Amino acid sequence: KRAKAHLQGVLDNLPEEDAKIIRFSMQLLSEREAATASASVSALPLVPPRQSNEFAEMLKPVHGVETVESMTHRVDSIRAEKDELATELRMLQDILRRERDIQRDLEAMHRLDTEELEKQNKENADKLERLKKISAGRRKRVQELQDHLAKRRQRAEPVRSVP
Repeated sequence: KRAKAHLQGVLDNLPEEDAKIIRFSMQLLSEREAATASASVSALPLVPPRQSNEFAEMLKPVHGVETVESMTHRVDSIRAEKDELATELRMLQDILRRERDIQRDLEAMHRLDTEELEKQNKENADKLERLKKISAGRRKRVQELQDHLAKRRQRAEPVRSVP
């Protein structure tokens, strides 16, 4: 019944030849419903033998227009393909979401590693400065001791030459 109502709505907007095909399809549907309701499908032939060629002619596409049955099949195929594509799209979106989360985590880890390296570099630079100061102090002390030793030797030399 729903199909009939839909077909009737389509029928109003179709050219005459297409309307004939739709009317025939509607008649065929109503005969099938009647046959099913009375449970005597064999008693009501759907297509009488004398009309079989006529029926086949009516089902052929007219100037590129397809039959309702072939259109229904095509629509069902397209819907199935749409469902498959929607599923694939959802899967790709999930993969993309996971990749984005992984990228965020990697960026956070990189930021932490960079901060840690900067901290280590600063500590090492501070340590280097401290060691340079210690080294400079020791060099100065060594120089002072060498100068002091040299002065002592100079003072000690004149004493040795006198005896």
